[in-house]
Amino acid sequence: MELRSTIEDMLPEDYTEENVMEQLEKLGKKLISKGEIIFGFIWTVVWALV
Repeated sequence: MELRSTIEDMLPEDYTEENVMEQLEKLGKKLISKGEIIFGFIWTVVWALV
């Protein structure tokens, strides 16, 4: 429910399916980017422990 609300906040008032797909793609790219940063941090910590 919270994700839906977030996406709806990113859309124009009269949105189309294309608008939704564009916002999902942007959101996905942000999540992937954050995931890579988190993975890099975890890898660094693990490497330091070895």
